[in-house]
Amino acid sequence: MSKFVRLVIVSCLGLLMTACGSLTTRERHQFVLIRSAPPGADIFYNGEKVGVTPAFIEIRRAQTSLVQLADGKRLISVPIDSRYRWDGSFWTNLVFFYFAPLGWLVDYSTGASWNMEDPALRQLKSGTTHVSGPAYAAIAPPQSPSSEIADEGALLWERHLRGRYPNLIVLPYQEKLNEFTSHGYDFDTKPGRRTEHELFGRLAVNEIFESESKETAEGIELKGHFRNVFTGQKGPEEVIRAAPTEEDLTFVERFKRIFHLVPNTVGIELSKSDVILTDQQNSYQSVNTYDNTVMSQVAPWIAALDLTRQTPPRREGSGKFNFEFVPAIRATYRRIEFPTLAAVQFNEFSYLTVGAGLGPEIGWQWGPNYIYLNYIPIFGWHRLAWETEDGLNVYSVGALTFRGEAGYLYYLNEHFSFRLFGKSTTTPGNIWNEAIQNISPGSPAVDSGTDVSFGVVFGYTWGIERNIHNWKIFN
Repeated sequence: MSKFVRLVIVSCLGLLMTACGSLTTRERHQFVLIRSAPPGADIFYNGEKVGVTPAFIEIRRAQTSLVQLADGKRLISVPIDSRYRWDGSFWTNLVFFYFAPLGWLVDYSTGASWNMEDPALRQLKSGTTHVSGPAYAAIAPPQSPSSEIADEGALLWERHLRGRYPNLIVLPYQEKLNEFTSHGYDFDTKPGRRTEHELFGRLAVNEIFESESKETAEGIELKGHFRNVFTGQKGPEEVIRAAPTEEDLTFVERFKRIFHLVPNTVGIELSKSDVILTDQQNSYQSVNTYDNTVMSQVAPWIAALDLTRQTPPRREGSGKFNFEFVPAIRATYRRIEFPTLAAVQFNEFSYLTVGAGLGPEIGWQWGPNYIYLNYIPIFGWHRLAWETEDGLNVYSVGALTFRGEAGYLYYLNEHFSFRLFGKSTTTPGNIWNEAIQNISPGSPAVDSGTDVSFGVVFGYTWGIERNIHNWKIFN
């Protein structure tokens, strides 16, 4: 057997083992809710006591399973039904296609093919002797415009609820936050029922407190309620209103309503950019020029310095559609020439633009990833300079241009990101015609200009600190 054939076989076996490994490590356990009337019955699974009703019990997925409840001195069996996991087994394995039959077989043989159903409330003949322990509650991230506001609002609730319900053990919000977000419960999303079961099982609480926040002219208003994790029953609505004291009434709080229009990210753009001029028949593409100095050689690739607003990364992986108006402030400088445009083919131009605008952006965000498309009108100052026998010529104009951009953004951490993009920006045709007529009078005019660029932007995003949890609460 040749070395090549052996290499192919080993590679295929490695790929197969990798695929099998990823399939066999699929989560095979699930939380189910076990209830009894009266409550307080011991729950046994595989011969071991695992809890007291009501409780979320973690069991292994299987086509059939059961737990046992202590009914006086006897144990009664509680069967747990299942349903096939079309979403979690069939379709997920089908993505791999070639390995799908193997994945289906592995899932079926290990029990990972099944979703376990919550058994019905089981009536017991004897009462229970268990004394109810203290009640525990966890505060869920409030539904808010941002994760920062959600966290600050939750700390407000923590202070309020501990003072209002001294006999309730309210767990520290920051201590359980990661458990919530890792199960898809974030400042703008909530998980489905099955994921909730696992979340509640991991939290080990009786109640969760759910709320939403709303900005007001004075400060912030939060409305919320307790929800029993076992019955789903909601408690009465709680309302708190908080406002900053005079020492907390910072610049941020005075102008908070316009902050979504204020840039929060500075970026350095490294790109390949071309200005394309067009007339009725042809297009003329620019090329960058430079001399032997280091700065001159680097400058064509450092195409721009820009300020914009970026949505902070999501703490959990589920996706969310985003639509908002984003600001853009941008400064560019380049040295270019047009070797195919006969009227100016031997001339070099320095082109400086500074502009600002606001326009709509749509995107899809999941975790630290964001894909987007925007279209922004930008009003700016355009300065074009060129040399002739008469000396330096400069022409400047203020003009409204339009920029369309599509890209992918990834957050390396909370502050640093990189963005791959492609964009097209109109440039004022009259500024180029002024130069063409100055250099070569009577030459055909160009109809329009477009600045096309592809590259990467390295950005730094800063947050706006709002210490809402220190505000005074008005009930």
